[in-house]
Amino acid sequence: MTLETVNWGRTYTLEVGKNLGDGTAAGLSVDALRIVFQVEQNLRGPPNTANLAVYNLNPSNSAKIKKEFDEVRLTCGYRGNPRIIFWGNIKFTSTYREGTDWVTEIAAADGDKAYTEAHVYKPLSPGQNAHAALDEIIRSMPGIRKGHIELPETAYVRGKVLLGPAPKLLEQLARDNAASWSITNGTLNIVRADSVLPSQAVVVNGETGMLGAPEVSGKGIKVKMELNPMVVPNGMIVLDNSNIKIQANQLYTNGPKIKEKKLVRLDPDGRYKVFKLRHQGDTRGADWYTEAQCIGLGQPLPKRGSQ
Repeated sequence: MTLETVNWGRTYTLEVGKNLGDGTAAGLSVDALRIVFQVEQNLRGPPNTANLAVYNLNPSNSAKIKKEFDEVRLTCGYRGNPRIIFWGNIKFTSTYREGTDWVTEIAAADGDKAYTEAHVYKPLSPGQNAHAALDEIIRSMPGIRKGHIELPETAYVRGKVLLGPAPKLLEQLARDNAASWSITNGTLNIVRADSVLPSQAVVVNGETGMLGAPEVSGKGIKVKMELNPMVVPNGMIVLDNSNIKIQANQLYTNGPKIKEKKLVRLDPDGRYKVFKLRHQGDTRGADWYTEAQCIGLGQPLPKRGSQ
């Protein structure tokens, strides 16, 4: 099923506190002040990140962010359909003056503690499988929830030992099963290369908020749109291939703007998997967009550093 979104009436809520997931801890909720944010999410690590600047926050609340709170959650979108676009650990904060405004800046990472602190040592006996291995890895990662998992049920013929940092073991587990792993808003997903998350495919075109024409390169297909919280890593978006082809021809006819000659392949049905995205917003300014990079189903992720 595909989803065509209607974008009107921006809305947002920024929550800062401790143990935001249990619904009991008191924290700070901001929905009227100016906030400038950039959220980056991907399938290949390091953790997803958010940089947030809150303008003219009450000094006592700014002090709480620095001294008491350790989690931040940002919900954005449009009236009637806002969604969480980031949920993670606060890494550091700062306060500074910008003209006549006081700015509280927050840098956060999604599952940062799990990435940096989780180590596993666990022998697995013959007869156990990839799901048992995953359970042991997740057990070592504080605050991480199991999401959509695509791993085989096949039992291991021989025993094996899980030893090392949890992210390294997840990378090996996913690679051995032709899949990719990601932590998005505290939820771990493992999805095969030829598959996507079981959510609605998001149609991206001029009527649903696409900005400009998609661009194709060796990195993938990049498309910019009005901020859309429905677009997520390992999710599917639907594009008009004819628009992509025109943009690709322009890249070559107007000069050598990209170095490689080999472009990623287009999907015959215009259905693409998102592997990297950026949400950029200013609640009092013009910025309010999502920029996504995607590839056809079953295609390998472009190598890091490719043009």
